[in-house]
Amino acid sequence: MEIESRTSRIPLIREAYDDAVLGEKIKEKLSFIMHRNYGDFINYWNERKSYKGLTYGAVQYPSLYMGAGEQRIIKFLETIYSIPDYSLILIDELDLTLHTEALLRLMQVLNDECNTRNIQIVFTSHREELLDCNFINIRHLVNDTNGKTSICLERTTPDCIKRLTGICPKPLEIMVEDNLAEALVRKILRTHNLEQSCKVSQFGSKENSYLVGAGLLLRGETLDNTLIVLDGDVDVAEAEKEQK
Repeated sequence: MEIESRTSRIPLIREAYDDAVLGEKIKEKLSFIMHRNYGDFINYWNERKSYKGLTYGAVQYPSLYMGAGEQRIIKFLETIYSIPDYSLILIDELDLTLHTEALLRLMQVLNDECNTRNIQIVFTSHREELLDCNFINIRHLVNDTNGKTSICLERTTPDCIKRLTGICPKPLEIMVEDNLAEALVRKILRTHNLEQSCKVSQFGSKENSYLVGAGLLLRGETLDNTLIVLDGDVDVAEAEKEQK
């Protein structure tokens, strides 16, 4: 963020951005990321330093009056559009001061430029929303409580999500008939260390199993991560299940 120590009035001179083509590109991408129709990307300066500036509607303002998100995005865009091909960029806490929509749009812009010019960006973040970006090669860094050991995980686990959000997701759901079936399923899950990843619930009578499955499909949900388990005393044959 811009820091100015003077408390008196700060005179500024306005002028066009040094590189007109780059300035137009930054303005275009900034408008997309922030979902605002910016007018111009300009420069302000005085005898001490220079500032980036924007116009929005009838308002013209330098970076001293910008939000922290605007300043960070401009810095990211200026950097990635100015460096040579095959460069490596390191960014600490890329998501700071950005709301979720702007962050995801920024990732799209950075990814497009990286693919076009073979640029690599290595960054850190604590935002779980980035897990849905399939173009990011994600690594989870976990620090031991003693602060002496760090572990790098190559895949996202429920424990990783819990460390980010405080909530442990259970992506797999197993539905059973009664208490006995639930106890057996939980025993198997504990044996294979899968209890944290699975939610076990009861649907009651076997007739309810077909209603539950049909209800999920009618609601537009997929059954890929749902397992409905019957006791096996009825509807043993596949033909019986298909008939139901």
